[in-house]
Amino acid sequence: MTGQKRLLLDRAQILDAALALLREKQNIRELNLRSLAAALGCSHANLYNYFSGADALLWAAHAALQPVLIDETDRLATAAIDAGLDGLTALFYATTQLYVTCPGWFHLCWTAPLSGERPAQDIAAMHTARARLDGQAAALLHAALLGAPGGAVAEAMHIAHCFLVGEVSNYHAGRRQIDDADLFIEAAAKRAAKLFVLWATKE
Repeated sequence: MTGQKRLLLDRAQILDAALALLREKQNIRELNLRSLAAALGCSHANLYNYFSGADALLWAAHAALQPVLIDETDRLATAAIDAGLDGLTALFYATTQLYVTCPGWFHLCWTAPLSGERPAQDIAAMHTARARLDGQAAALLHAALLGAPGGAVAEAMHIAHCFLVGEVSNYHAGRRQIDDADLFIEAAAKRAAKLFVLWATKE
């Protein structure tokens, strides 16, 4: 059975499994080729056909995570809109909710240092994800402000997102001002939305 699994494995399946294992971890270094191989039911030596070591695996997981984050943000934002939030606040609510409930993904994306040279594939994946997110924000800003153009959307999104990363970092580190997760997500999202609008519409 193990041999059959080895033959059927491909890089996408391996990375899907890696992201599933990472999702709720506080320490992403708990994921390595041995722990991933155990989850997949194969020999860790087989994974060296795909990754040179743990750092290469984490960089590949980082790249693979980018479209997943945007897709999940879309899904959660739709649910937040259905629950009564305006579109712009829902976007930041979804982002914060994802970062709070998936600490491993958050740390992999923004706080955990990754060793080795950054692959070009990872840079491209982040640029693509950023363009999608900026496009969403621009459309939502346009709708929220009844057609106001907002000339600095990308910069405003960067600033609002950095604010969220700082807030969520403190939350996961136990230095939070609001202990209740739902209240924290709501408060952080509303502040980020206000910050985004202020910056995007500045003269």
